[in-house]
Amino acid sequence: MVDGKSLYDVLGVNRNATREEIKNAYRELIKFYAPDLNMGEPERVKLQCEEKAKELNFAYEVLSDVDKRRAYDAKLDTPRNRRKVTYVNNLWYIV
Repeated sequence: MVDGKSLYDVLGVNRNATREEIKNAYRELIKFYAPDLNMGEPERVKLQCEEKAKELNFAYEVLSDVDKRRAYDAKLDTPRNRRKVTYVNNLWYIV
């Protein structure tokens, strides 16, 4: 999860999206938020674009890999009484 949103929400796809749909959504969004394409913008906007690009990259990294996506989906299916899902060193943690 990124700021309370699922990785699917970050990319704007539904949970049963295909790898191709995930890739297309990522490419469309990263074109808009890529920091190097927003060089003429004020510093505040550049920082927001950098943060959004990091979120997009992380979401794409997880959802485009079959094993990481399967593990992430399993964590989403656990009870909601836990607060946060974190991915560190190839392992998922619920904090």
